[in-house]
Amino acid sequence: MYCPISQDCDMKNPLKRWDVAVALVLFLITIPAERFEAFSLLEDQTISYRHIFRTVFGDPEMMKLRDEIMIVALDEALYEEYGSFPFRRTDLGQIAQTLSRFGAKVVALDFLMDFRSSYGEDEPTAEMLTEAGNVLLVSYANFDGDKFTGLTYPNETLNATSISGYTNLSPTSAIVDNLARVRIHKDITNNQDGWPYAIQALAMYWDVEPRLEDNTLVM
Repeated sequence: MYCPISQDCDMKNPLKRWDVAVALVLFLITIPAERFEAFSLLEDQTISYRHIFRTVFGDPEMMKLRDEIMIVALDEALYEEYGSFPFRRTDLGQIAQTLSRFGAKVVALDFLMDFRSSYGEDEPTAEMLTEAGNVLLVSYANFDGDKFTGLTYPNETLNATSISGYTNLSPTSAIVDNLARVRIHKDITNNQDGWPYAIQALAMYWDVEPRLEDNTLVM
């Protein structure tokens, strides 16, 4: 094949270019990688490290929590100072009551209280949650394989006082069981308080009703 000096002959045959060949090989590799969820597996395994690097090396202004949100982490030091585990329900009720009086718009208590208290705490706790009037409690979505079978709500006494949201986390990969993502299950949204915990908290804060439109969350 004749090729003028002024023209790059490899441009006429791109398969002879190493960068095109590498790109083609990488493209072919991505097909089975996507089929066997290798990318999702990689994301599951690295998400914690990515959050750590983002927190350490990211823009401090971007990393800090918004002033409207306060997260209270319960660690061993706190329970040691408290003197028992878990928190008494009446103490949780007092916390919700106090925060509400200080102006908290939503008080989200991440404790699954589906069984009745053995110490008669449910009724006085329910009174305090009712007075607070802005409490979000936890429920749990139950599945038989991939089939949704129902929500486990807080026990009847507490559930009557508050809104709840389910806290299930889903893996991005079916290969491993790492819990990584909040997932909206369309068939759950038809149930009472059938929204993920975080979405329910935002809906309460904004005083809106979440809904799905064409599989898209609208608040």
